Amino acid sequence: MGDWLAEWGLSILVETDGVNVLLDTGKSMSTSNNANALDIDLGGINQIVLSHGHFDHTGGLHQVLMKMRKEVEIIAHPDIWVLSIIGARGKGIDILGYLSCARSWKAVVPSSI
Repeated sequence: MGDWLAEWGLSILVETDGVNVLLDTGKSMSTSNNANALDIDLGGINQIVLSHGHFDHTGGLHQVLMKMRKEVEIIAHPDIWVLSIIGARGKGIDILGYLSCARSWKAVVPSSI
């Protein structure tokens, strides 16, 4: 096993007899790094489900797709592609989520949820 990375976020690989689904992709490179550490071939993933657009659930998508090196179905709510920000007076603005290059990926977005 290789070196593990820990960071804020979530990514869960669900393996079944018929399909392998990655639920969320973490904050950055930890998902792809930890898959390597566990000797998991990300190319075996059939679908990626993104629960919501926050950076700690979608930030690792680019790295995961680069490791997969194949087209994959991405399932997400239509609002996942919308810039989300929070802020408080005098406290600045934090970007919660935005998949700026996601429009170039093949995505399956349900028409209504």
